Amino acid sequence: IRFSLNNDALTVNMRDNGIGLNQAQQRSGSGRGWSNIQQRLERIGGSIAIATDELVHKGTNILIRVPLLSL
Repeated sequence: IRFSLNNDALTVNMRDNGIGLNQAQQRSGSGRGWSNIQQRLERIGGSIAIATDELVHKGTNILIRVPLLSL
């Protein structure tokens, strides 16, 4: 897990070398976890990107960006 902070955002990058996520299951609607995370991030101007390759088992990379608020 890597955290980076710059002038306008906090970025969290999580990477592993596991078997990857099953994208078909993610899209099947059997759970609300990923969509809830995405909706909450979008409400504050953030984003989430998930990259995985379940066919070659090279793991998963999740990148979350949260904008910093000016006070």
